[in-house]
This record gives sequence, C-alpha cells and structure tokens, in this order.
Amino acid sequence: MTKTILFFLLCSLLSVTTLQAQTFSRIELINTLQLTADYDYVTTWSDSLLHFYTIDNTANTFVLKHWTCSSDGVLTSPIGMYAYSSVESWGTTFPTYRTYWKQYGCIYISFVVLSHTHILSITESGSVTHDILPSGDYYRYHLFTPDYLYYSETTGHYPDLICSIYRYDLNTNSSDSLFVIPYHSPVLNVIDNRYLLITPMMGNSLENCILLDTLHVAHPSSITGTSFIWQMSTTSPEILPDTYFAAIEDGLLRDYQFCVLTVNNYNLNISVLGGVTYCGGGLYGTNFFDIIAYNNGRFSCIEGFSTLTYLTYRNFIYDGINFTSDDNFPNLQPYPNPYSLQRINDRYAVAIAGPQTGPRNFICIDYQNQSVTDSVFTFTNAPNINYAELYSDNDNLFYLYQTVQGMYLYILKIVEYTANADPVQTPQVMSCTAYPNPFIDNTTIKVSLKQPEPLTVIIYNLKGQLVRTLTSQSKAELNHELDWDGKADIGNSSAPGLYVYKASTLSGKSISGKIILLK
Repeated sequence: MTKTILFFLLCSLLSVTTLQAQTFSRIELINTLQLTADYDYVTTWSDSLLHFYTIDNTANTFVLKHWTCSSDGVLTSPIGMYAYSSVESWGTTFPTYRTYWKQYGCIYISFVVLSHTHILSITESGSVTHDILPSGDYYRYHLFTPDYLYYSETTGHYPDLICSIYRYDLNTNSSDSLFVIPYHSPVLNVIDNRYLLITPMMGNSLENCILLDTLHVAHPSSITGTSFIWQMSTTSPEILPDTYFAAIEDGLLRDYQFCVLTVNNYNLNISVLGGVTYCGGGLYGTNFFDIIAYNNGRFSCIEGFSTLTYLTYRNFIYDGINFTSDDNFPNLQPYPNPYSLQRINDRYAVAIAGPQTGPRNFICIDYQNQSVTDSVFTFTNAPNINYAELYSDNDNLFYLYQTVQGMYLYILKIVEYTANADPVQTPQVMSCTAYPNPFIDNTTIKVSLKQPEPLTVIIYNLKGQLVRTLTSQSKAELNHELDWDGKADIGNSSAPGLYVYKASTLSGKSISGKIILLK
C-alpha cells in the first residue's frame, strides 16, 4: 500500500510538473506609430526592421529612396539609394504606377518609360541593379530564376500571327530567341518558382502548352480538367508533392475558377473546387484565399460564399483525390468575420477576426504546441480596422498597417509564456537596433538581453572583412549601448556603404543587423 501511494504521488508530481511546463503564445502590442512619408512598397528582411521604398522623379531623373522603421517605432529619414539620369526628357510620361514584387530573395520594380522597360532589383544588402530591356512591349514577361526574364513577341497580322518566345539574360543584358509557338498572344505563368507555363491566350488548344523547368529545358505539356486558361496563379505552397492551389481567370467574362493544380510528368491536371462569376455588378460563387499549407495535405484557409459577404475560417485535408473537413487543430471556426490568415514563420500564424464595428480578435496559431490563443485589441487611432497587411520576420515580430483613418503602423510581437504566465526564457538576445541608421558621424547599437551578460559587437564589410570590434568592457548588463564612429580598429575612417554587425554573448547567443554609413 505504501509503495502504491508513493507511486501515485510521484505520478501526480510529474503531471503537475508537466502542466507547469506547458506553454502558450499570445500576441502583444508593442508600439503604435503614424506614418507621414508616402511610400510605394513596404516589406521586411531578416533584420526585424520594416523597409519602405519609393521612387521620386523629375523630367529626366528618378531616385529610388529607402528608409526603415524599428520595433521601437523609430523611423529613419528617406535616403536616395539609387539614382538614374537620362539624356532624354520623359517629362510627364514617367509612370506614376510601378509594379513591385518580391521573388528569389530580391525586390523587383518594373516600369516603362519611352517604350523601354526598366527593371530594378534590390537585394537585402541594399545593392541595386538596373536593367533596361530593348525597345518593345513586354507586358507579358515573367522573371523565371533570378537571372532570366522570359517574354513573347508577336509579328504578322491576324490570322497569320507568329509568336516567338525570348529569354533575356539579366547578367549579360542580352536576349535570345528560343522557339516559335503555333498560337498568338501566349500567356506566361510561373508555378511556385519551379515551372514556367506557356499557354495560348483564351484558347482551347491546351494540349499544345509548354512547361519549362528551372534548368530552362522546354517540355511539351497538356492541361486537362478545364477548357480555358488566361491568367493563372498558384495561391499556396505545396499541399502535396507537386500539388498546389491555383486561381484561373478567363480574361473575357471576368470569371474565376479555384482549383487544385497537379504537375505530373510535365503535364498538368486541374480539379476545379469552385468559382466566382461576375454578373450584374456583383461576384457570385465560392472563393478560397489566405491559404496556409501545413503538410500531408492539411491546410487552413478563408472560404467565401456568394457575394463574398459571408466568410469563414475552414480547415481541410486533401488526400490527392478528395477533400474532407479537418475540425481539429487549428480550429478557428468560433471566430466570425475573418479578415486575414497569414503565416508569420515556420512556427506561428496570425488570424484577424471580429465584428464589423468594435475591437478585433488577433488569434495566434502555434504549430509547435498545437494551440490557438487570442488577444483583443482596441486601436484608439483606428478602432474599426477593415483593411490591413501583415509583414513579419523570423523573430516573431510583425507589423500591421491600415489606411482607413490615416496611415497608422502597429508593431506586434508573439510572446511565449508558461502556464503560470511567466515569460519563457528562450533566446538570450531579444532585440538589436542601430540609431541613427543610416548615419554620418556616429551610430549607437542597442542590444537587449534576456539575462545580464557581457556583449561583443563585431562589424564587417560586405566582403566579410572585420572592420571594428566593440565590447561592453566585461559588464554583465541586460541592455547594452555601443557607439561606432565609422572608424576601423586601426583608426582610419571606413568607406561609405553597407555594413553588417553581429552581437554575441558569452553563452553563445547572437543576433545580426545592418547599418549604412554615409559621407
């Protein structure tokens, strides 16, 4: 009896210990900021900063400008990171609308001036490459692999049109003709950055398509399951190997089909799930968007019905043939009026839901602990957010902005807690910022730690060469502020440009950031 009681007490103690070790994650509002500077594009890199980009132009010059916002709400001033002048004056023909997209680890900006297509590529390190394509109409071009653009060119008169596919090398600024296709006005679609699909425009010859792989090998391809394709876009990562969600537009009646796209031996099969029809000024049908694919066919999404006024969070399992409802984790059905469902990183996703008027629920989905928790925020500057974008990094930090009642930026963070509401001591290094950044004479690198430790900051140039070493003089502190005057260890001034700093503790934790030195 005594041994039995001791065993029961031991099991009870272990269960209590396990309960206390359980963790949950919740969203916390860190900062609120009103934006005043106008911008064209915003994104995050890996430095926990929000990056803004815009283009200012005069009659024959344009300047690409860039500035950042830290998690502390510190906005740097816009600086010119690239400028271009032309001998020709484009005057008012410079486009006010530019196309921005992020692909292959770069930001790309494209626009047309005086019949020439300009493409700017921006890397995370801040370098800018400017390519000007030969004169022509490249409305239907696609970047496929980081080095090559594909585009089509049609010659002749209907019905005897001849279309050629060209490949433009961004490294050598040269183009070559690849092949001629037997239909005019082809459409180029990129599938998950893995395939380039060339199809006829609103044609029914879907057995004469071409599929290119990343080695730039062209494969004859056919498409089954639909009678038309104009524009097609994949809307999710792989839900199964070589299986994606896709949206197809017919380009004529403004109808859309939502489907499962499977690539099998370079042939495509389309299984239609639903569609949206434009009729009488309204949209009718079924729509799937904000799709988050987990693995083994499981995914979450927002599903819309009829005129898309009725929306709901849905969870599905796809086995390659059938879809079945998945009402287990993460079950978001209790949250009405969903606005957004977005992955933050490999561990977290965030959903936003709530009534038409009033505070919004910010729901944290924790894949690792298979838990769903939510927080309710009432934003004093914009209590009724109905349009928002999320931008995230790998540090559980994300940004939200809205434009309904002014341009406000909200900085939020996912924080992990134990069951007794104590913060979990995960990474030693919490955050690092440098201000001002860019700087001219001096910048201060601020690093916040989870526990007091000495700190060392090493600054490198883009060649990986050590420039300067800064230390905290062996002081074990939670918050460190180290100044850099732009000089190297040997005392000479460093050249203007981008530098990388790495902050390290004695326990082996580290975090990196970037700073720009101006002169």
